[in-house]
Amino acid sequence: MSSVGEYSSLALDRAGNPHISYWDRATIVLKYARWTGTQWSIQFVNDPARWVGKYTSLALDSAGNPHISYQDTSNQDLRYAYWTGTAWVCQAVDSTGNVGLYTSLELDSAGKPHISYYDDTNRDLKYARWTGSAWDIQTVDSAGDVGWAGTSLALDSGSNPHISYRDSTNGDLKYARWTGSAWDIQTVDSVGNVGLDSSLALDPAGKPHISYRDWTNNDLKYAYTSEPPVPTATLTLTGTPSMPTPTSTVTPTGTLTPPAFRIYLPIVLKAWPLVHIPTPTTTAISTGTPTPTVTATSTATRTPTAMATSTATGTPTITPTHTSTTTPTRTPTATPTPTATPIVPITYMLPITGGKPTAAEAYHAGNKFYVAESLGGKLLVFNGNTHQATATIPISGIVLGSNLVINETYGRAYAASRIWEGSEFGNGSGLIYVVSTVSDTVLTTINPIPPLGTTRYVMAHDETRDRVYVSAYGLIYIDVATNAVFPVPLPVAEPFFFLINEMAMNETTNEVYLVQTGDYGYHRLWILNANTWTWSWVDFTSLGAYYPQHVTVSETENKVFVKLVGIPGQPEPGIYVLDRDDGSYAFIGNDDYGEMVVNGMSGRLFSGIEVGQNAAVIEVATNSLFNIPLDALYGGAPVVNVRRSTDHAFIADQEYVVLIDGASRTTLLIPVPNTPTGGILVQDVAVNQHTGWVYVIPDDDLPFIIAVQDPPAGRLQ
Repeated sequence: MSSVGEYSSLALDRAGNPHISYWDRATIVLKYARWTGTQWSIQFVNDPARWVGKYTSLALDSAGNPHISYQDTSNQDLRYAYWTGTAWVCQAVDSTGNVGLYTSLELDSAGKPHISYYDDTNRDLKYARWTGSAWDIQTVDSAGDVGWAGTSLALDSGSNPHISYRDSTNGDLKYARWTGSAWDIQTVDSVGNVGLDSSLALDPAGKPHISYRDWTNNDLKYAYTSEPPVPTATLTLTGTPSMPTPTSTVTPTGTLTPPAFRIYLPIVLKAWPLVHIPTPTTTAISTGTPTPTVTATSTATRTPTAMATSTATGTPTITPTHTSTTTPTRTPTATPTPTATPIVPITYMLPITGGKPTAAEAYHAGNKFYVAESLGGKLLVFNGNTHQATATIPISGIVLGSNLVINETYGRAYAASRIWEGSEFGNGSGLIYVVSTVSDTVLTTINPIPPLGTTRYVMAHDETRDRVYVSAYGLIYIDVATNAVFPVPLPVAEPFFFLINEMAMNETTNEVYLVQTGDYGYHRLWILNANTWTWSWVDFTSLGAYYPQHVTVSETENKVFVKLVGIPGQPEPGIYVLDRDDGSYAFIGNDDYGEMVVNGMSGRLFSGIEVGQNAAVIEVATNSLFNIPLDALYGGAPVVNVRRSTDHAFIADQEYVVLIDGASRTTLLIPVPNTPTGGILVQDVAVNQHTGWVYVIPDDDLPFIIAVQDPPAGRLQ
């Protein structure tokens, strides 16, 4: 199955030949293709940075040479490359935070690049231009979450930038232009949830025309202004420019009246003939029952550490040995006293009348969140702005925490329903329901019982390759593009001995990590190399440890963290840390921690609380663990999630939602009013990374969801 062609951008040269930049998902590189007149010439853009090529935008200069803007995923930078005629020149444009998403590139009359893009750290629209000696970078708009889901840049005759983009906070289409001294910002369309995937062009008079997506009505829309454009000064590109710091809003004065936009919908397009660009490498084509095949070799420089390996389906005969020859040492645990912070009120309590909510997941592209209600067997859809229910999708019961995942690329939710007779949640069907997040309807169902043998499902999501892994007595993955099911060969002969408690995915190295809970004598961390479909593992009993429960991954540090009930040398549970680069490991911590999540932006891991009294914050680079005392909680809050931009983690029991600030390691207790006592089961915590809304299901016996607005970083009040 091919994995090239995402984030493509097209330009035509003077002879009408097409040039295309695009991302190769399999090798995580930027590629460039051009039609010579007789065949396709395909190149790797040999950027020294690893894992580049998302969000490409292509422009051709007067000589027909390509210029490309794109994101460096490994370092979260905006980068720019151009072809000199003999070689590629690549450089970083902006490396402050997680930037370079949704780029749009244009060249001015002097051949100098201008780029609009999204700053995911600050949720801002940004703009960069080359002055001839340096990059001039500006924040165009910072009012709310602006620029996500597409920016489009055009230059007028004076080389002044015009940008269309989306305001995700309000669900609006916006337009910004440089007047010569400041940014003039306008709201074009605010009816419904609009402005996604916009494309901007200027007519000969310099007036803007914008096409875009109306998510609310599933329409393609078009807006333009017939008013004369407001006169602008020419943007001089010689020397170093002197531009004032732009503001997020500009109030026109005098005769500067923003032009009125006219909006049309829907648009019906004719079908065009398609030309297939062949992949220049040979790939295996499978027939019959699909089985995983190696389609590409990963370019990652991190080689998985050799431990016990097996490519056969029989019982492995090699005795697993750990790569470290040193005696495990515990990392000292520092325990600061959290600083008291003011209590903030609950923002919303959303009732689920007569039901048992058991799982929640945010869908960022549509600003929605989905809640599995297991007693009635339905998936509830809520609007992310109003928090009102907008749809009810009949599925089946017992969709628990990790059994609900959403793929943003294709707009599909996967809800796995267990069969559990006599459960307090009712009973399920054993099917996986594939739901369209556009129409909020069930597209199809998948029956994974034959390859997995039971419905004790555990799921992991690979957004990079659009795969959903599902494990029980076996392992499969679902290809999101086609919903085809691929069985993965197991490292043991008897699937009954392969019962997994939790999975985690390293999308950078393409490895899947599965922990086996100790059932039937196995206390293992299984490691699947999904590039070659080979296995290795760690046998915890040989290290004096036992009963692994939870697992998570740091992609930036290439480390695996496993919570164990028993670790050597102490009576308390703790955490095992495996460095996949050098094979070294350590045991840290001394409490019964719960689930874990890593914030790749801050380099911190956060844990919940299983039965103990402490959560944990770990500095991933150094393995330094800090206990976060939470004696006020009623026994346990195992589920945790984090908002990356603020580095705020959220856990909950049935009496409190707890915010943990990663930088200061302070806590904020948010009380949940009018709740019964008894029980420690927390179902799920979902975070909308863009809007900052956090959705908490505190306990299966409580028929409501808590919605909390994440406060800005550094201001917990």
